[in-house]
Amino acid sequence: MTTLQTGERYLMHSDPAEISQTIAAICAHQDCRGGWPGHISNSQDNGHERRQGRRLSAIIPFYLRPLAREGETFVLTSPDSLIAVTRDLSSHGIGFQYDMRLDAPFILAEFDTLQAGPQKLIIEIRWRRRRTRHCYLAGGQVLGVVSETI
Repeated sequence: MTTLQTGERYLMHSDPAEISQTIAAICAHQDCRGGWPGHISNSQDNGHERRQGRRLSAIIPFYLRPLAREGETFVLTSPDSLIAVTRDLSSHGIGFQYDMRLDAPFILAEFDTLQAGPQKLIIEIRWRRRRTRHCYLAGGQVLGVVSETI
């Protein structure tokens, strides 16, 4: 885990090929069922699906930190991190579970990988739901890969 400070600013690349490469690096030695690129069904319990593409069922821990957007940059609003676990993952989006309330519209998702080092994604939260007292579910769109800290 990288030590971060409130107010740190991030720039990102939103190139789809770079996002796919980053997701592949994250999944390389993790519990990604079916490998990368993988597939799970696009149908949810109600039969309606809003996702842009297929997602890979994956259980991968990561650090989640709240961000705010300021123009073309994203600003860390708290140095504290939550530990979250993915439920599914693709180059377009992520579904995950965490244990404390989080109201930030954007998050920094930092994945530790052995070979590629820390991989940081910027996610826009599209939905969130409290399941139990200490269990929250959320999903979001992958906006890009952190390219630079300024």
